[in-house]
Amino acid sequence: MKTAIFLSVALLLPVAVASANADVRYNLDSPQVVASLDHEALPAAAVDLLYHAAQHGQRGLKREQVTARLIENRLLGNYARQTYGDDTLFDDQRVGFSEAVDMENQLVSTLQAGLEKPLQQAMMANGGVKACITREYTVNAADFDKVFGPDTATRLEFTLDPTHEALAKNITVLSYHFPGGADASISLGDIYSYQNVQGRNMMFGRDSSYIADQAKLLLEHRFILDWAARRSGLGPQDIAFVRQAVLDRARRDELEHYMGLDQNLEEGTAYLRQLRAAVTAADVQAFYQSHKNNFKQIDRARARHIEVADEQQARDIYTDLDKGGDFAAEARAHSLAADGSAGGEMGWVNYPKDQNIPWLLQLVFTQQPGALSRPVRTPVDNGQAHWQIVQVEDRVESYLPADSNEVRFAASESLARIRAGENFRSLRQQLLSKADIQANPQFLPINSLQF
Repeated sequence: MKTAIFLSVALLLPVAVASANADVRYNLDSPQVVASLDHEALPAAAVDLLYHAAQHGQRGLKREQVTARLIENRLLGNYARQTYGDDTLFDDQRVGFSEAVDMENQLVSTLQAGLEKPLQQAMMANGGVKACITREYTVNAADFDKVFGPDTATRLEFTLDPTHEALAKNITVLSYHFPGGADASISLGDIYSYQNVQGRNMMFGRDSSYIADQAKLLLEHRFILDWAARRSGLGPQDIAFVRQAVLDRARRDELEHYMGLDQNLEEGTAYLRQLRAAVTAADVQAFYQSHKNNFKQIDRARARHIEVADEQQARDIYTDLDKGGDFAAEARAHSLAADGSAGGEMGWVNYPKDQNIPWLLQLVFTQQPGALSRPVRTPVDNGQAHWQIVQVEDRVESYLPADSNEVRFAASESLARIRAGENFRSLRQQLLSKADIQANPQFLPINSLQF
């Protein structure tokens, strides 16, 4: 999931997808509504808040860009929920926060960004949030034992079962009272429910200062939510819309991840695996012919190298060579390798057929012909590491065989990702073309909503 600065950075930044067509009618005239999607209003106050929040991440955004993005997120988020379900989209991440906590954190950060100045004033007024604390409690050893068990216990994971979570809910850590509100408290269980795996480890370790800090952080979050709901001037429908916007964006993110649109995705997804399985032999051959340069391989290379025991000496040699020095002469003068007397000549070396490539050959086969490698520290051998400088003089390349497993795998993977992108763009266009979108020209200039 995304970091805390969720909507202020990620909600409205442009996405690398082609533009789509949508039929927008500019016929709304309510001063409280910016637009509507399938007869559901986008409240002006909520859109204004999200607009200000988004500008923290990208100055110069226009209201119509924010509105278009909110509409897109709602359409794609609803599709994701209806098609896959939240349980599939938000699979349990044992090291992360729960989905509910993540959404709450992102809602708080959005409110902080969108209501920045008045919220800051409210949080500092009359002694600040800390002045709302009526009492702080120290969790004693008996309570720690009751909830977390003996501190000498050996554990494979730091989680509480439902029975012990219920016990933690009955142990008060902090009591507070917000202006105009009722008395309330934060329990050990409340704090535990807001932790990721590192935080749970701290709690099982009986770190009282950590628990006290987390109680104050949770108090601050509750203050922000309480102030926004009761004293910011926003109505319940505005808060509900902002909360839904956070969820819409999260669902869209997870849909893009599920469909394999993450640029840095390495492990693949079930959706990508299905697309990959549907790639035919004819598809692979067509892709190979049109992307042949992607399937080059190095057969052999001719190189020289210099090996020395001292880093500074290696740097000095590199400087001399970089200024035009003779590689063979430097090797004969300084190299500790057996081929030093031959000018460091390694001759032609073949690319190993197995995967166990010696580190020196890895260096050779990653260098372009004519390029001089910077000094590279060798792995430690018998307690000593040396330094190597390599220069590739020539190399022979060929293409992977069209019917090889390497070609089949790489082409299938590339085609699956290409088709995933096409499918996403088609889905986005389909959803927008079917949507009933109305806009208010008081807020959005005619023809300004672009998707």
